[in-house]
Amino acid sequence: KTESGVAAAAAKEEEGAVPFDAKAIAPQLAAIGITAGLASGLLGIGGGTIVTPLLALVSPLPQAAVLGTSLLAMVPPSAVALLQHHRLGNVDPRMGLTLAAGTAIGGLVGSGVAVQAPPGALETMFFFGMLFLSKKTFATIRKMK
Repeated sequence: KTESGVAAAAAKEEEGAVPFDAKAIAPQLAAIGITAGLASGLLGIGGGTIVTPLLALVSPLPQAAVLGTSLLAMVPPSAVALLQHHRLGNVDPRMGLTLAAGTAIGGLVGSGVAVQAPPGALETMFFFGMLFLSKKTFATIRKMK
């Protein structure tokens, strides 16, 4: 049985690694959260594109724990932004619920793969995923001009 990422970080502390005190980086965490919340409400992004890479930079958590923590952090802004967009009439419930079912299944499978991934694999997949999305976004911008 594998230990959790948070437990793994705690074990590293006990082995003599530099201890991690979340309180010490609370201002950075708050800034990351505010930025991700703004991006979530404005663009529908935040967790994977903002919280995940920045949390990986400011904390000693292993990538799987960064992913899990990022997912938890994005639940409130997603809910708040959903309510606001629903009030504005910007939500297609049938499409959204169908996507939610698919993402729940994908999340279950993906998180199972993530906790078994070898070191560096998640970071590499994240890098190439962001590179692909960036390329697609720039191509869309060029088409608009």
